[in-house]
Amino acid sequence: MTTKIALAAAFLLSTAGLVQAQAPSADCTEAGMTKMQSQIDAMTDENQTAQKTAALADMEKAKSAMQANDMDDCKAHMEKAMQSVIPG
Repeated sequence: MTTKIALAAAFLLSTAGLVQAQAPSADCTEAGMTKMQSQIDAMTDENQTAQKTAALADMEKAKSAMQANDMDDCKAHMEKAMQSVIPG
């Protein structure tokens, strides 16, 4: 019984790790900023105008935070921009 619980816990932890590894992360680096900007620029559907505007605003805030060396604020705005680009 204890073995089954331990195996189930190990399985759940490994599955959670895989899901986390696949989720995009807010990378407050020049490369991360460039990648996010490319994803925003790729939003050409007219139905995405509001999301694109929101993402661009959050990217500007993330850039300002990065320049101020406030990585927590940068990451928060990058995550908000990411939510606009990849809703869900």
